[in-house]
This record gives sequence, C-alpha cells and structure tokens, in this order.
Amino acid sequence: MSSKTPLTQGDGYGILIGFGTIFAMGMIGMTICLHRYLG
Repeated sequence: MSSKTPLTQGDGYGILIGFGTIFAMGMIGMTICLHRYLG
C-alpha cells in the first residue's frame, strides 16, 4: 500500500466549501421561487 494521498488537505477543504456554497445557493434559489409562486 502506498502512503500517497489522492488529495491534499487543501483540496478537501476546497471541495467541501464548493459543495457547501452550491448547496446554499440552491436553497436560496428554491426559497425565492417558493415565495414567488406559492405566496
């Protein structure tokens, strides 16, 4: 088994922040649409 990791710690944090941001923007967009179309 090799001890080389596939991603660095910085890569992991970048992926985590990226997915979190995408999720948050999606939730904000969904909330805006629900308020607009459902009152």
